[in-house]
Amino acid sequence: MEYNRQQEYDFISRTREILDQYESFQINVEKKFSDTLLINCMLGLLIFPRQIWHDKLPEEISCEEKWGIKESHISFIKSSEYKSVKNITIHLRNSVSHYRFLILSENGILDRVQFIDKENQRETFKAEIPLSNLRKFVLQLSKE
Repeated sequence: MEYNRQQEYDFISRTREILDQYESFQINVEKKFSDTLLINCMLGLLIFPRQIWHDKLPEEISCEEKWGIKESHISFIKSSEYKSVKNITIHLRNSVSHYRFLILSENGILDRVQFIDKENQRETFKAEIPLSNLRKFVLQLSKE
């Protein structure tokens, strides 16, 4: 199988399929790393097709029902911006690109990711998003 001429669309489609397939695999719970796969897929979706999706991202305010990310997950966004899908996606991309994210756990179970974006050493974005919500966001982003 090969990528077509618009390889970014194939990449996005295949990434989504990988996430869907992995959930159906029968793997010992101690060896099933869904959270790691989710982060890897998110990295690819945020970074690889950036040139294609950047201007096409929705300006709508992120909501939990559709996007998985509630406004309350975002504790800080620079004052000139609002919590739109476009702004959140750009900040998440910057955060992961510059390795300013931390996977957090509760009682030894990975359950959320903290993202920080900075510009000239000043914080421009901070969010803490549960993995289940992040999964919903990544899947919705792949549809857009």
